[in-house]
Amino acid sequence: GRGGREENKLNCGNRAFVEKDLDDLLSKDGSFHYEVVDFSRANLPPEGLAKVLELCGRCEKLRVLRLFKNALSDEAAKAIAGFVRTCPAIQEMHLSHNKFTAEGITAIVAAGSGARKEGANPLWLRLEQNDVKDPGEVVKGLEGVHSVCSRRDQAACTVFKCKLGCKVHLPHFEFQRGCPQGDGDGGKKGKRKRGDAGWEDYYGKGGWESGGKSGWWDESGGKRSWREDGDGGKWDKGSSWQDGK
Repeated sequence: GRGGREENKLNCGNRAFVEKDLDDLLSKDGSFHYEVVDFSRANLPPEGLAKVLELCGRCEKLRVLRLFKNALSDEAAKAIAGFVRTCPAIQEMHLSHNKFTAEGITAIVAAGSGARKEGANPLWLRLEQNDVKDPGEVVKGLEGVHSVCSRRDQAACTVFKCKLGCKVHLPHFEFQRGCPQGDGDGGKKGKRKRGDAGWEDYYGKGGWESGGKSGWWDESGGKRSWREDGDGGKWDKGSSWQDGK
């Protein structure tokens, strides 16, 4: 699946951040084999984020980074942007439900657009449900300066390709905190309504729709639900997250 084999995942999502655990991991020499790193809902402090990004910098095959629901600020966004510039091969970054404003989001998008190699898959940036006051104007400004697509054509623009040949995709960006949460994506009618109470982007039964049996059907035109964590399972208290199991 898109998330890779379980042994290639570092799944620390949905648990409190424990600095010592990460310090122990970082004390090891050499690079790491993880392709997916998940610290979503981890209550990351600033120093914790710095260590997560240090870890990610040592993952030579990193494809997916999940940091959603961590109350990350614009200062954190600048640190993430610095990481993006050093890791142009990363394919997906899930950063929704934080506290980024237009300033922080611009820093991340600019880094992704500038670092992406020609011919590479577009960087899939999930940045919805942040603190962007006028997402329509913000994305218009980003598209005018950087190689960015807001993915208005859901069928033609996927995780793997962009109809316009852009380097960064911003799916669902219009759904920012405090903004209308009606149907649609990129101006088109969607399959579901998303009120504030219905936003769910972790391991809930309905993906984006709480309590439902299917979520966003959008990543590649296939008939499978789209969830923020596509194939991961919940953290198991009986196993160590350091071994990716």
